[in-house]
Amino acid sequence: MSRKTAIAWGAAVIGVALLDIFAVLPSGSTQAAVLTLPALAVVSGNCLRRAAA
Repeated sequence: MSRKTAIAWGAAVIGVALLDIFAVLPSGSTQAAVLTLPALAVVSGNCLRRAAA
């Protein structure tokens, strides 16, 4: 993941957390946003390639 992508992902997770705090989004949306990054890493194979190297 490039630096720009990591910063954008972090900003999106913080944005979702703030919207969840202000009750704009349904309960549990912050946990879903945080858990999508590891899920995408597994699906894309990035974590498997890095572990094999």
